[in-house]
Amino acid sequence: LARKIGLTEEEVKSLNGLGNAYWLKDKEKARKFYEKSLTIAKKIGYKEGEVKALTNLGGVYSSQNQYEKAIEFLEQSLTIVKQGKDRRTEAVILDNLGHTYTLLGRYDKALDSSQQALNIYQSLGNKEGEMDQLIGLGIIYSNLRQYQKAIEFHLKSLDIAKELNDRQAEAVSYGNLGVANRFLGKYREAIKFHERALNIYKKLSFKEGVGLTLGNL
Repeated sequence: LARKIGLTEEEVKSLNGLGNAYWLKDKEKARKFYEKSLTIAKKIGYKEGEVKALTNLGGVYSSQNQYEKAIEFLEQSLTIVKQGKDRRTEAVILDNLGHTYTLLGRYDKALDSSQQALNIYQSLGNKEGEMDQLIGLGIIYSNLRQYQKAIEFHLKSLDIAKELNDRQAEAVSYGNLGVANRFLGKYREAIKFHERALNIYKKLSFKEGVGLTLGNL
């Protein structure tokens, strides 16, 4: 029996893996693999596989702009993972929820999910995760037109980006600071931050970043 369950768990992993392989080129085929993986995981009580399949399905629906459907799967995944001790996976799901709620314009829910994710990453000492949440929270506050609050979060993300020597994240933070300052009417500050972002993007030969920043300038 144990061997059979072991093999079946491997089948769940393989189906999730096949879904990942088709993710970029065929979302519908990826979705079908994730659904098969989920069905088997539920049948054998394989919670880890169930969480992965639900989270992946949330990702598929989000990529297809079916945000309510994505949230439905992500919330199911979150409920299961909270029963265990995998705090990092919990933070990842909360991050996905925060992003999806932001796309829906449900900023109260986005703030709640992203703040929970931030708290977990901070408790784990995961600086990259913390930085990403700070960037996301800053963007949410900008969407809420709370630009001074947004600046506080972008300055914190900038500090961590420098600490990690993550040049792209540093440029992103500078760009976000430029946008928030512009909305506050602080145009000199805005230009200063955008120019810093531009210099980094040029050094990284990141054309998309260069184009975006030039548009903001």
